[in-house]
Amino acid sequence: MIRRHLNVGLAYFDQTIINRYMGEVDDKYFKGNMQKKHYERTKLEIDRFVSYVCTGRIDSLSSTLRGARLPSATFGG
Repeated sequence: MIRRHLNVGLAYFDQTIINRYMGEVDDKYFKGNMQKKHYERTKLEIDRFVSYVCTGRIDSLSSTLRGARLPSATFGG
């Protein structure tokens, strides 16, 4: 998603870019080109990214797809 923003010359979060990407994911899934499990994980990752951007909380960005979460004590929390 960051790359999508940079590719159109944006340095700041733009909900339009996210909405467009979500539409592409929905379209791919509903046309049968994406498995349900991958679709659900992708949507969750999008939500986590948006949450991180809006709140600035790093724990919003944690992902089971990218490995285990670090203990919150690691970040002093």
